[in-house]
Amino acid sequence: MSALQVLLGDTEVGILEHFEDESERFTFSDSYLSAFIERRPILGQLFEDRLPDPIDVGGPIAWFSHLLPQGAMRQWRSRLYGIDEDDCFSLLSRLGENLPGAVILRPTHSRLERNRVVSKPVIEQHGNGRFRFSLAGVQWKMSARSAGRGLTTSAEALGKEYIAKFHSPEYPDLPQCEFATMHWAKCVGINTPEFELRSVSDFDAIPEGMPTGKGLVFVTARFDRANSRRIHMEDFAQILDRPPGHEQYRGSYEEIARVLRWISPSSIDEFIKLVVFSLICGNGDAHLKNFSVLYDNGRDAALSPAYDLVSTIVYCPPLRRELALQLGGSDKFDSTERLRFYSLLKSAGRDYENGYQFITDFARKVVDAWQLASVKENYSPLHCERLELHVKSIAESMNL
Repeated sequence: MSALQVLLGDTEVGILEHFEDESERFTFSDSYLSAFIERRPILGQLFEDRLPDPIDVGGPIAWFSHLLPQGAMRQWRSRLYGIDEDDCFSLLSRLGENLPGAVILRPTHSRLERNRVVSKPVIEQHGNGRFRFSLAGVQWKMSARSAGRGLTTSAEALGKEYIAKFHSPEYPDLPQCEFATMHWAKCVGINTPEFELRSVSDFDAIPEGMPTGKGLVFVTARFDRANSRRIHMEDFAQILDRPPGHEQYRGSYEEIARVLRWISPSSIDEFIKLVVFSLICGNGDAHLKNFSVLYDNGRDAALSPAYDLVSTIVYCPPLRRELALQLGGSDKFDSTERLRFYSLLKSAGRDYENGYQFITDFARKVVDAWQLASVKENYSPLHCERLELHVKSIAESMNL
């Protein structure tokens, strides 16, 4: 049996235990349970629902698995540490000091003894102080900090923190496409973090094997970091307790709206804008992990700034002309008749007539912004051509 202490900053929340049969248990600490509620930071909505009972699962607890990278980055991390890529617990042990949000995982002694076995040895950190971070998602990405006019990948640096997203061999010009889509979103008033396009040459070091393509890198400020303070966050795959992978695409935008209505009603309008923008910009990758809430004061949730906005429609094929989640019972982009938004507005607690007017007003703003040269010029000519057809189709179907 192995165990990890689960902390939010300096507050111990509980213990995560991994057993010889691959099952896991999370147990709240006595100090956390006895604290006044206003002084008790929220680890996640799942844990709030389960208080004060332990959580037992026959495999990895999905909430913690979502803190780890996926795809190529998961494979690279696993090879770096000599760990099987399916061994979530060992990866969490390695990366526990540099996870998204404010959660920290540290090897510790087990609280419980079940099927007493010899504990695995604590995995020691090693390396030169670089690349010790975990960022969720499948794209090649890494954490970096400002260093003069450039960026450093040293985990010991003290500059402003960023996420750097690199070339994807499967999707040409992906950093450029993400920059262009984020710029479009910013132009229509969507809340975005600071972002820019940089060059591979701006970095003092990058991991061996990192694909660089034409040398462009999409760089965005980390909104879960503020100077030396960590701001806790969780995505909606964690909130809805869906395992990583295929399950993060199982669900609907109405599900997210219902949760936000309960935990952050002030975020509803911003979320609706993001759904409408995803429709018009052709973002078919707006899945559960690409929506998150921040707990700036430790307890009160608010929708995070927009991230991972990409006009995936420009890559059709191979990507299909489908949304990542259901909207009004359909995942098709082209099905945008008025009644499709009824269930979304109902889930959000919005009056249908006023809510639909809000949707159409914002949709016109997005379509109008597409006509700006400052928006189109950021896309490659081929991407721009494909988007022109898509935006026209959506505008016509919504009678804009």
